[in-house]
Amino acid sequence: MDSNEFVRLVLSSILSIAGAAAIIAGLSVWLGKIWAERIYLKTNAKYQQELERLKNSYAIELESLRSDTADRREFLKSASDVMASGYTASQERRLKGIEELWGRVRSIHKLVSPLLVLYDFTHPDEYKDKPNERVRRVLPTITPNELTSKLLAIVDGADANRPFVGEDLWLVYRSYSAFAGRITLKLVRAVHEKKKIPTWDSDFGTKDFNGNDDSVFGILRAVFTEEEIHTLTKDTYSVPETIMRALEAKMLDRMNELIFGKPLINVSFDERQRLNKVMLSGAEGIVPPAAQTKAS
Repeated sequence: MDSNEFVRLVLSSILSIAGAAAIIAGLSVWLGKIWAERIYLKTNAKYQQELERLKNSYAIELESLRSDTADRREFLKSASDVMASGYTASQERRLKGIEELWGRVRSIHKLVSPLLVLYDFTHPDEYKDKPNERVRRVLPTITPNELTSKLLAIVDGADANRPFVGEDLWLVYRSYSAFAGRITLKLVRAVHEKKKIPTWDSDFGTKDFNGNDDSVFGILRAVFTEEEIHTLTKDTYSVPETIMRALEAKMLDRMNELIFGKPLINVSFDERQRLNKVMLSGAEGIVPPAAQTKAS
């Protein structure tokens, strides 16, 4: 074999090997694509199944959540309606209690104001020994028993409103009725028994069975500070009327706060005047049920 044949043999071998390699590479690429596609399809089908399963699971959970939310919304709406209904009913009862209580206040004022007129324009020196004729003309003709019966008829049953008007307002009302009744009955008893007419604060220093201050000042201290009491009592004339008006103003403040949710001091002047007008005119003709019954 000469060199040319050897070269051709080598070249043909190389070409055969290269061709085989090319064929093998082509087959490898083709088989790789087929395998990759099969793996992709298999994996994609698996992922699609898992995705569909998750979608169905989430859809069920979402529907359950929507159902729960709807149930809770309905429950909250029902609860809100019940609370609103209860609040409306309680507020109406509170307004009724306030109206009835203020009616009693006006009835007390209407009863005792003419009896206390003596303290409005007369100096204590004019009646400290024996009332003169000028003073006698304004003295009350009602008897102590009659006055007591009328006062009891007004205040009878008032405690039924206590749970609805609050303890602050109730305390001022009780102080008001106690103060007005105390000084008026003391005056009427003295006139009826033809004794020396007492000053409005003549029982200063008296004690009750428990040793507590039972004077009119003790009554006032339950509501006013010492400074306020000094301011209210520093004048000589119209002190009882001034104190009663101050107590009424305190009651109006408490009532306003219960109705509108803010103290009367925070209400504009026009609003306060309008409220006072409504309260005074609306309750002027109110007579407590007990008084109506006894009057009939």
